[in-house]
Amino acid sequence: MGNVGLMERNGVSDEPRIAVVSLHTSPLDQPGSGDSGGMNVFIRAAAERLSAAGVGVDVFTRARDERRPEVQELGNGSRLINIQAGPNAPVPKDELPRFLPEFLGGVLSRARAEGSDYALVHTHYWLSGWVGRSAREIWRVPLVASFHTLGKVKNYSLSRGERPEPPDRLSGEELVIADADRLVAATPVEAAQLVGLYRAEPDRIRVVQAGPNTRIQQLAQKSPLKTYPAERLRLLNDLYPDKEPTPGQKLKIVD
Repeated sequence: MGNVGLMERNGVSDEPRIAVVSLHTSPLDQPGSGDSGGMNVFIRAAAERLSAAGVGVDVFTRARDERRPEVQELGNGSRLINIQAGPNAPVPKDELPRFLPEFLGGVLSRARAEGSDYALVHTHYWLSGWVGRSAREIWRVPLVASFHTLGKVKNYSLSRGERPEPPDRLSGEELVIADADRLVAATPVEAAQLVGLYRAEPDRIRVVQAGPNTRIQQLAQKSPLKTYPAERLRLLNDLYPDKEPTPGQKLKIVD
């Protein structure tokens, strides 16, 4: 039965598929319990919208409940994949860094076993970003990073007696921000924090204006993206699966 599942998964390799890494919390967790919150809701909603547009999503999270199967369907071809790393139980967030190599190994092994060909990897929070940096180098795909909260911002607003964020988190965030191909900020304030506190490059993705004859395929031919360039550019600009830009439209392209 497991081999049939692999064959079915490999059978959709001609469609773009995204690897999402959410190590410390699952999109199926109840918001408000443990470390779960708005990030869970965001990841699940994004996976559902991408799936509805024909883009498959595999969300990798750390297994923390032995009652849950290794793979759970999220709907429309998207899945949650529970990776064994450390105990199959909740672990305090500040103890998770020691399980990062084991988690990375599990993600890579799963992708290799299924022959997964991801178009990009999108990580959430710095722990997942550490995993995504290595996966990106091995898979040779772009890395998109979201943080949701930033260690330096939390340290600047500590209450009296509150413990600051550890150096591992601060250095981990800096490495992911420096290496990511794209940074996703929830608000203009977060974008300014990434630039001001972490020296993120604001022009990593530049904005261009479409002319009367601009076509996505033309931009894809000039793009440094090696695989699925047209599909990725359409995803970036809300044009997936087959829309074309209108004259005067501002387009995001990858330098």
